[in-house]
Amino acid sequence: MKNPSKIWTELQAQKAVVLAKIASSSNDNNKLRNLTEWIRRELDWESKYAGIFSEAERLITEQQGKSVEETNGSSKITANMKAEEKWNFDDLSKQERVKVARRSYLKRLEESNILCEQIKGKTIYRKKNDGVVFGVTFSIDKESKHWFLGLPEKSFQEAVLLCQSGSQSAKVIHLKKEFCEKFARHLSVDKNGQVKFNILRDGNKWLIEIPQPIGVKDITDSVESNELVCVRHDFEFA
Repeated sequence: MKNPSKIWTELQAQKAVVLAKIASSSNDNNKLRNLTEWIRRELDWESKYAGIFSEAERLITEQQGKSVEETNGSSKITANMKAEEKWNFDDLSKQERVKVARRSYLKRLEESNILCEQIKGKTIYRKKNDGVVFGVTFSIDKESKHWFLGLPEKSFQEAVLLCQSGSQSAKVIHLKKEFCEKFARHLSVDKNGQVKFNILRDGNKWLIEIPQPIGVKDITDSVESNELVCVRHDFEFA
């Protein structure tokens, strides 16, 4: 049996080859389907591989019994004790998750002096400083590799996609006006009039699947560097 690290290196090399083939196969639907299916299987394996190491790290930490003390005024509590008191997305209903993530994102904009007003439903807003209309949507994926999101058709100039990345956090993908003007019309629309965003994570790369003839696009540059740390307030669900 080959060394696991060597297998991993060879797999990454093959993945790079396949991604290059995808980029050059926009006119061959049959070939593109086969290549995309290979990428899906590879990402699934990567997720399982990452899960094994994550569990190993958890077991090591559990035995080491490490706890980082934090000072809160004159009292100290351990990070482990603090974690037990926290909520996570799994505790919330689908509607509550979306509300917490959306309000946390809008709060972050407000803290950066970007004020917004709600103009349609619960997802469409306008920035008061420049008038740009944007939609905010959220999706959860326990394996953090594939997210499905939607926004009302013909209602936004920009799209903010909040992809859950941790128990209380989300990656922010901001598809700006130029991107939406070029590609939004090529995205699928369901029977409820929702534009569908199909997001994939491939290691450090973020991709969006757009129906043919566009295909898979790299949107890594649209991912904000700072994760969104979500805050839940009990009064929101009273």
